Amino acid sequence: MTTTVIRLFDNASTARQALDALADEGFPRDELNLITHQERVGTPEAMSGWAPRVVAVPGVGPILAIGPVAAALSGIAGEVAGESLMRVLIDRSAPSNEAQACVEGMRRGGTLVLVDTDEARVEAAGEVLRHCAPGDKEALAAVWR
Repeated sequence: MTTTVIRLFDNASTARQALDALADEGFPRDELNLITHQERVGTPEAMSGWAPRVVAVPGVGPILAIGPVAAALSGIAGEVAGESLMRVLIDRSAPSNEAQACVEGMRRGGTLVLVDTDEARVEAAGEVLRHCAPGDKEALAAVWR
């Protein structure tokens, strides 16, 4: 069974480093996802090697997405503000309150990294993400609420 580990970063460069660190730890690239505002990275070339896709997400704006989540976001249109991103996160088993915090984080310029992995590697993925962005993600979300 696949589980998704989600981490909200306050900047795209740290999230990109986390993506690279996950790949270095042996997580397959097709399990790794990144979602950030297009303007946070300037151009898709800034994420070269990761096959980024620019997608318009209602309520969030133009985003740069990497991984399977890019295809999921591309396939959803005509949603109410932020609903499509919310649906993608909930479909990946994020609790509703966490998905809402992630959507608000994206609206405020945050970057999401998602790792789709099996149960045996969930803790390892979480450890890499915590190492790349130490701190309390709940505190960051609380500031946005």
